Amino acid sequence: MLDNYGLRGNSWLEALFKERGKWAMAYGAHTFCASMRSTQRSESFNSVLRKYLHSRLDPMRFFEQFERLLENRRHEELQENFKSTKSRPSLIVPCPILKQAALYYTLEIFALFQEEWKKSQSIEIYHTTMKGEESFLSLDPRYLLKRWSKDAKFGFIMDKRGIVIEEDPRAAFTQRNMELCHGFVQVSSQATEHDTTYLVAREILQLAQTKVDDALRTPSWVDLRRLTMV
Repeated sequence: MLDNYGLRGNSWLEALFKERGKWAMAYGAHTFCASMRSTQRSESFNSVLRKYLHSRLDPMRFFEQFERLLENRRHEELQENFKSTKSRPSLIVPCPILKQAALYYTLEIFALFQEEWKKSQSIEIYHTTMKGEESFLSLDPRYLLKRWSKDAKFGFIMDKRGIVIEEDPRAAFTQRNMELCHGFVQVSSQATEHDTTYLVAREILQLAQTKVDDALRTPSWVDLRRLTMV
């Protein structure tokens, strides 16, 4: 375009062309963005802010409303996490792949997966193999991405080199509490369905409490609660 219309030397267009990697979709094809455009996330967040904030708020009221916004968002997130943990999605067909995906993915992601799976059933694929006909009854673990799973928030965070990122001790206290609560809720929801599993879970919980008490008596542990107060 610069050559066709004789715009070589136009400083604004030259600068825009140099930054093409930031706005041209072809240069970002290797980057995961969940089909979101550059302004889509901003527009979505702005619509949420408008429900709580406006230009006539004084500073004190502004921060009160902003804290309320954060609390509501956290509450909604906890509700969705609880639904994904406690409830099971309905399957259009009780096939192994959908059962596997229902156990791994969140409710929202599973709904998208199931819709795509349903569309794929109308596609006929013919190919020749050395062993004859092939059947896929489960998902390859390579395609089960943790960011879409029910346990996406739990575990270690690594950089692109695969090295675990060191945590802030104060943040680690909250993270560990969330992780343990998540595990306890999962065990409790399953164990309370039968008398036998309930007794097993209660016995293990009592044993865990005893071991934690013993560990707290040793001088090697660090009280993260004190670190959060520093």
